Amino acid sequence: MYGFDEPLSSGRARMSDKAEGRIRIGSAKLGQERTRGSHPAPKMRDRDNDAWPDDGPRRPTRGHPVLVVSAPDFAIQFRPCLADMPAPPGTDLETVVVQAFKDALAANADVRYRCSDDTGRIGIWTRPSGSPAVDSARDRGLAAIDAVNDDEQFAMWISANYVRGLAHTAWNDAPKRIDHDGNPADDGPIHLTGLDVAFTSPDKVVTTVTGYDESTWPAVDFTLTVTDRIVTSAFQIQVLSETQLQTDPTWFNVLAAVFGVLGFVLNPIFIIPALGFAAESVIVSSIDPHVDQAGAGAAVAKNLPKEVMVSGGRKLEPVYRRVDVNAGGLTAGGDVLILTRSPSVTIDAQPRVSVPSGASTVTRSFRAVTTDLRGRLTFAWTADGTAGPSNARSTNVTFSTGGVTRTHPVNKLVHVGITDRDGLTATASLSVQLFTTRDADGDPPVCRVRPWLPQCQ
Repeated sequence: MYGFDEPLSSGRARMSDKAEGRIRIGSAKLGQERTRGSHPAPKMRDRDNDAWPDDGPRRPTRGHPVLVVSAPDFAIQFRPCLADMPAPPGTDLETVVVQAFKDALAANADVRYRCSDDTGRIGIWTRPSGSPAVDSARDRGLAAIDAVNDDEQFAMWISANYVRGLAHTAWNDAPKRIDHDGNPADDGPIHLTGLDVAFTSPDKVVTTVTGYDESTWPAVDFTLTVTDRIVTSAFQIQVLSETQLQTDPTWFNVLAAVFGVLGFVLNPIFIIPALGFAAESVIVSSIDPHVDQAGAGAAVAKNLPKEVMVSGGRKLEPVYRRVDVNAGGLTAGGDVLILTRSPSVTIDAQPRVSVPSGASTVTRSFRAVTTDLRGRLTFAWTADGTAGPSNARSTNVTFSTGGVTRTHPVNKLVHVGITDRDGLTATASLSVQLFTTRDADGDPPVCRVRPWLPQCQ
């Protein structure tokens, strides 16, 4: 039985690949033509390119037309189709899910949905189409999506060529000469000469950076290899990273510097221009954004959603059971839950404030940390003091210090209320204690910044 807040049934068995005449994105190497029987399978092209204006039907071969297929940068597939999934009354899953992905993307991204053979397919191209021929190639790419297994309800595929293209674009803009602290420097001793990203079956994404350090004589060549294993554990995505630096074993001063540049290359391109998967947005990332010494594999894994918040106070929560990596890209699949969102907010700030002796006011910063709220949020800060700005995620509050003494702290209240685009709300309050310091001989230095400690009383 289908059940709300439970994994969906896998539904009816799908037709065989041969009967459907479809090719499997994620198992076939992109850019190669495969044959099935006597009929040529569609050609897969990883990205449409403005240099190829004729991305439409090609000249027939042996009596059969060879059709160019534009593979999406990202693909999501559901079983059954979104409209056929059980959902709370009044919830149009097809509309709200597709809109959620559109909300998470740049305005010029191309998001397409198709229901066929008991599965719904979402194809995402991060660039606009630009021509009817490309539209046709993308429609064929949408029809070719076949990422979900028979026993799964959800799967997501990320193109390896798309990832490599982003990495090399960012690499071209990254500094190629740096100092030993990782800072760009025209005369820096560390020269970076190359970047490579390889997708290796069954579960590895390998990032390789090459270069040399001319601060020694002779110059020392190095190869930094970061191997990210992407696996599932307890139904979530995990990244296990291993770093190898191939060079003189006594020479490791380049490691931190190169990782600084690697972070410059990976973090901006995969998190922001890709799907924009970030905490507290429409789509919540599977991987903590602060993953130290990880390569392109961790950056790719961040684009696998942990939660997809949709209108009507609901969210989709993938339950990952597998991850497959091959030359074509990365596929993650499993089940999906339809859950009711539980909005909440906490205030991130220190609950104790040290007030210098003689000061009449003191100002501190406060930040709202939200969960299960989506879209543009409205903030309303109030306090036992002056808060500004009052409608922003972070605010500064200026408190009056009247009545505060060393032995008698004063409590001040800070409150925030938040409303999201669906009208869901959350509130939080924080009590802040103001303590005054004193300049007295014999007081430990720590008492000037933390007068609430026992030894300062």
